[in-house]
Amino acid sequence: SWPVILAAAQGRGRPPAPAPGLGRQGACPLAEPQIADPRAEAGLVAIAGVGQNHPRRHAGCLGRPDLDGEKRQGSRAKPKLFISGLDNICMIHTYKDMKKEQLANLLGSLAIAVSDAQNEAMAVRTSLNASEMAAVMTLGTSPGLSIDHLGKILGLSHSATVRLVAKLAAQGQIARRPRADRREVGLRLTAKGRGLRDRLVTARGRVLEGCIASLPAAERVAFGRLVSTLLETLTASRRQADHICRLCDETVCPLESCPVERKAVRLETGAP
Repeated sequence: SWPVILAAAQGRGRPPAPAPGLGRQGACPLAEPQIADPRAEAGLVAIAGVGQNHPRRHAGCLGRPDLDGEKRQGSRAKPKLFISGLDNICMIHTYKDMKKEQLANLLGSLAIAVSDAQNEAMAVRTSLNASEMAAVMTLGTSPGLSIDHLGKILGLSHSATVRLVAKLAAQGQIARRPRADRREVGLRLTAKGRGLRDRLVTARGRVLEGCIASLPAAERVAFGRLVSTLLETLTASRRQADHICRLCDETVCPLESCPVERKAVRLETGAP
């Protein structure tokens, strides 16, 4: 189940009274008790979850909690703190009543959290910055790129890309080879660079797989469909597609089944 932060604490030392309709006697019998969190004891936060077997419709649930115990006109209700072990919260109604603005806000938080986690995991393996790591990852799947093409994928200016390539070449991570037209050089990873990329792929994969490890199999399937739909929506051009996938491990996400690549191909060919 996905933990949801319910409310900020109001004061320390003594817990506030349970919200009307959510005491032990009237709580939804199918809701899980709140997940214990050490921050709750410090008066900071309380967390609640919903069981995997909790049906979408059920008898005995009193509905959406009245978080502040009263109806207010024209003002936002201030939620009370629910102390772990004292109350059961029906999260089905919390999810059902979630407005699209809150969902969009949570999506933004998720994107930041996942990005920070993967970048931190990869940074532990190297002294390179984010753009330099992306260059190593990109050249592993697309050897022979020109400096100009690599810069477009990374979202860097030509001069910034030249400096990046010079740094990686000085470290022995990449090699510059003349291309067939002799007017540009092609960039390839050296053996040292390939070893670094393998370590980056492993570190990134470990942390991202950890992010979805708590999802049951059925939820992973549903989540996969949602992620694919969102990625297709965000892909507006070939250049953007390459930028989105600059850190990807294409050995586990082949081009023929990648939602980003498939959308880019449709845009290039005009296919529906």
